[in-house]
Amino acid sequence: IYPQAEESHRIKLEAFLNLYTEGMSPDMSATVSSLWHAWNGDGQIINTWPTFATQLITLTQHGKKWIRQLHPIGDLVSNLVKFSRKDQI
Repeated sequence: IYPQAEESHRIKLEAFLNLYTEGMSPDMSATVSSLWHAWNGDGQIINTWPTFATQLITLTQHGKKWIRQLHPIGDLVSNLVKFSRKDQI
């Protein structure tokens, strides 16, 4: 993420993490959140990486599940093209 006025980038990160970690165990959710916050300048990755790395298999499975959930939505460009064509009918 990139820094935004009034720290809104942190609010957006929290909103994303709330969605992305849904269904994770509380420990795994905390680990993912800690790493993402550290990656974005709020903490130290060296402190969170070891725990994160031990959960890579489970996190990979979660990532694949996340992709399957998002796939039906479609990609941004295709959705914008469809939207603009509807407007012209």
